[in-house]
Amino acid sequence: MLGIGPLAGVCVEVCGNGGAISTPRALPLTTHDGWSAMSTAAPGRTVGSIVLRPPDTQTEIPIASVEEVRAFGFSPTGRSLVVAEPHTLHVWRR
Repeated sequence: MLGIGPLAGVCVEVCGNGGAISTPRALPLTTHDGWSAMSTAAPGRTVGSIVLRPPDTQTEIPIASVEEVRAFGFSPTGRSLVVAEPHTLHVWRR
């Protein structure tokens, strides 16, 4: 999809499960330095939490309670994490 405003003419990848605006690849769930993100929702369920796991540990850090995850993952640089619900877009950066 082509961007608008300051990103006019730049190809911007989008991720989600509705309409024709999507990309066939998913957002990365791990960073280059070993952080990972995962959903605790049971299979077939959408309610749960998004948790972070630091590198080289099994510790899980809950960062968001979610009703229905549409998409989540890291940016290609690993410096941003997004969680999309039908009504909210959560964005964290480091």
